[in-house]
Amino acid sequence: IISFIFLGALSDRLGRKNILFLTLCLSAIASLGLAYFQEKLPLIIMGFILGLGLGAPFPVTIALISDEAPPNEKGSAMGLFETASAAGQSISPFIGGALSETLSLNSPFILCCFMAFGCAFSSLFLKKRISY
Repeated sequence: IISFIFLGALSDRLGRKNILFLTLCLSAIASLGLAYFQEKLPLIIMGFILGLGLGAPFPVTIALISDEAPPNEKGSAMGLFETASAAGQSISPFIGGALSETLSLNSPFILCCFMAFGCAFSSLFLKKRISY
């Protein structure tokens, strides 16, 4: 909720792609922290940071879709994003559980770290679509 309130307005000022990159990197770092910290206070701090980092990309991405999708495709693009997000939230606990059973308890967090960094760096290459 904190991310939704503050980072949406901040993305209007600093640019959506910059905020998207920052929050995805924040998520990656916090995921890695959750994988390796053992003490209570660092885990709480990493969990809070991960919550901020995971909450921010949703409103920023919806705003980015709204800004850059062609007018006749905005609804479809937003619906596709929400569907993909819901599918990921449904499937990822299964994948994380399977990874932790077969590899280690840290492996789901490490995978999340790599995926978040991958998404962060791919967000740097988003191009504005030219509409004719």
